[in-house]
Amino acid sequence: MTTDGESDARYPAHWESDIVAADGRTVHVRPIRPDDATAIRRLHGRCSPETIYYRFFTPLPELSDAMLQHFVVVDYVDRMAFVAESGDELIAVARYDRLAGSSDAEVAFLVDDAHQGRGLGAALLELLAAYARQHGIGRFVAETLPDNVRMLKVFQDAGYRVARTWADGTVHVVFPIDPTPSSAAVMAERERRAAARSVAALVNPTRVALVGASRTPGSVGDVLLANLLSARFEGSLWVVNPNAAAVRGIPTVPSLRAIGQPIDLAIVAVRAEELPLVLEDAHAAEVRALVVVTAGFSDIGPEGAEEERRLVASARRLGMRVVGPNSMGVASPAIGLAGTLAPFALEAGGTSVHAQSGPLSLAIVAKLAQASIGIASFVSSGNKADISGNDLLAWWETDERTRCIVLYIEDFGNPRTFARVARRVSATKPILVVKPEREGRSRVEPDRPGVLDTEVAIDALLERTGVLRTQTLEELTELVRLLESQPLPAGDRVAILANTQGPAPLVADAVLRAGLDLAPLEPATVERLGTLGRAAARNPLELGPGVVPADWERALELLLLDATVDAVIISFIPTVVGAPGDPRLLANPLPGGTLRGAPAQSLARAAEIADAVTKVATQRGRDRPKPVVANFLALPGVPERLGAGPRTIPSFDFPESAARALGHAARYARWRARANGTPLELVPLAGDWARDPLDESADEDRELDAEAVAGLLDWLGIPRRAPSGGRREELEGRAVHLRLELIHLERYGPFLRAGLAGDAFRRIGASVAVALPHTDRDVIDFLEAIPGADLVVGSGPYPSDDLVAIVHRLVTLAERRYDVAALTLEPVVGTARGWWARSGRCVVRPLRLEPAMITRSLRAPGSPSPA
Repeated sequence: MTTDGESDARYPAHWESDIVAADGRTVHVRPIRPDDATAIRRLHGRCSPETIYYRFFTPLPELSDAMLQHFVVVDYVDRMAFVAESGDELIAVARYDRLAGSSDAEVAFLVDDAHQGRGLGAALLELLAAYARQHGIGRFVAETLPDNVRMLKVFQDAGYRVARTWADGTVHVVFPIDPTPSSAAVMAERERRAAARSVAALVNPTRVALVGASRTPGSVGDVLLANLLSARFEGSLWVVNPNAAAVRGIPTVPSLRAIGQPIDLAIVAVRAEELPLVLEDAHAAEVRALVVVTAGFSDIGPEGAEEERRLVASARRLGMRVVGPNSMGVASPAIGLAGTLAPFALEAGGTSVHAQSGPLSLAIVAKLAQASIGIASFVSSGNKADISGNDLLAWWETDERTRCIVLYIEDFGNPRTFARVARRVSATKPILVVKPEREGRSRVEPDRPGVLDTEVAIDALLERTGVLRTQTLEELTELVRLLESQPLPAGDRVAILANTQGPAPLVADAVLRAGLDLAPLEPATVERLGTLGRAAARNPLELGPGVVPADWERALELLLLDATVDAVIISFIPTVVGAPGDPRLLANPLPGGTLRGAPAQSLARAAEIADAVTKVATQRGRDRPKPVVANFLALPGVPERLGAGPRTIPSFDFPESAARALGHAARYARWRARANGTPLELVPLAGDWARDPLDESADEDRELDAEAVAGLLDWLGIPRRAPSGGRREELEGRAVHLRLELIHLERYGPFLRAGLAGDAFRRIGASVAVALPHTDRDVIDFLEAIPGADLVVGSGPYPSDDLVAIVHRLVTLAERRYDVAALTLEPVVGTARGWWARSGRCVVRPLRLEPAMITRSLRAPGSPSPA
């Protein structure tokens, strides 16, 4: 029997975590402790007779001391339990007990009646299974009563392959606890729903309170209240100030609990030392979420960071999510919520924005406002101590107001979660990030094993997820304008419609630099365009300065009807033609041959042409509308006319801007149209990799010796010896040599990299890196993208099933062993007989597995991002 002292010494504190329940509130979960006996007794006493009967199969009004001792004293290996806390009370417990001499363990749950229906059983099952896998347990078994529908549903809905048998009036349940595509999908969907509900209190509240409203003009509390009042919030707004009867003419309340109603969102602008008292008050008022504008936490140094950790930990234990500290606020213009420090009003629209940097977050929305881009919701996360971009993506994924998503983030939080969530969201809504490439950074040599350049990693992660990377706010704004107003192009072929010879070549060059092609135009289109009086109808199409708006209308219509055209760029520059007084003049002549500013007649003609192209582009849409963008050199009034129809045509000051935005849109369209493939299922591996355990006190990575690497490859099932006849084919020169690498970056997650090995690599000098594949199609695309892969002709079908199997096992390793920092297989030899890895190198890192790495638990407050 394990004693209390032994139990305390082995207590796995790093498995403490926070989860988001199905109702969006947070719950603290931790391993059970011997001193939980009193709280367990209270939990048992609060449960209904029915709940107790379902758990113990017999009426049990009270736990005996012996039973209580058995429940709370575990060895954290063969006997384990997690408890869920709400405030000072335990509200649920889940446990397993290994069956003697077996890798099976019996699992059982008890959830407080008042907290049933919050998804706690499912969340605890996921956590318990993850812990059990780390201790050699492969299956869970359970006995339950047939009418215990809730518990049976927890097992069935978990996504595991559950087998059920009936005997002696009970249901016997057995299921393997290794993750499956189904269980991963279930986990992800529960994570999405819970995160979305927690974010709803932030960006779609009905009851809001401002804590710290001030009578001092220009203070933070004053600016926040002024913005809230000017936006005319649709819900209920309370102002909390214990020292004033009214602020800005609004009656105040002394505290949150004095409101007497549950509060969705509390915006807090008080001194840092007052926040603990505000938390207690918020808990009493049943506040769901806090926006902490107060600075002076991790933004000022280590001491502030520790205060921030305690703040978030306390809030989560009380069931609340936190934005900030050091936040610039939140806004949802459509409902009149403007809880920000912005010195300008935000108009409602379809773009949602999350920015980590406070001042820059306001710069982003200001830039969007200048471009007449409306905001669906805005969240400045400041120090990002709790709510992250991953949480917000879960809400925006199904938010009807959000059509486009903008992120400015300094890191990806949990990169595995980001990769999973962003890929799912990008399938239906574009996600844009502002992440400039760092200048002066040291690029890593491409052939250095086990090391991946940061910029290469970022690009690979964004490519995997379909996220569009922009370098500047200007580029971001251009792309948002296009994506907000135009359909995605079906391909890369662009037609250019211009009125003079001057700009057309510039536009064409810009199109090619953006990675697009000039549409060849169908012969029928060329023939019809000839009727407009053009001697040479081609792409770019130059109409000339003397054409009338009807010619523009007809030309654009023909280009949009052409099957070889995927998008159209319109370029218009006013020109000097005809006699003085001609309305097509750019400017009126003055004595001496000089010109003065554009006359009203020229602007009117430009507006007429804008009306003509708008009519065609928006009112004569086909089954698959094509994007149309314009370059009118920002003539006064023209952009407004381009937005007069049902669908705005974005006008750009420079042709390069139009082409660049169109290039981004085309790449995003290709990504969305790709074949998705089937989710990869981890390769079943027997036992665990037999090697010396890592020294968790070490602070450096270390390379394993050849014997340990051989054992790792054998455990993974990667062949190290040539198949029959394979070595002969290699010696005869009928083989291909590859380098395959798994590289696990702590900030950005796991990646695969591949290239030809040996002399072939030195000749080609290139490799391909991708974020960890999620589907079988991802694996095929990765192998087909290897530079020089066409040289494998003669070695059999490529990529062959056995090469795909090797990559599949590298993916399994990345998901099973987070302590593998890098594994390089070189050479991986391929012949018509098969593929094998002749040798390898492996670097491991000292790493303690935490719940946020392998479950839908939240990252521990103040902890670095788990990779």
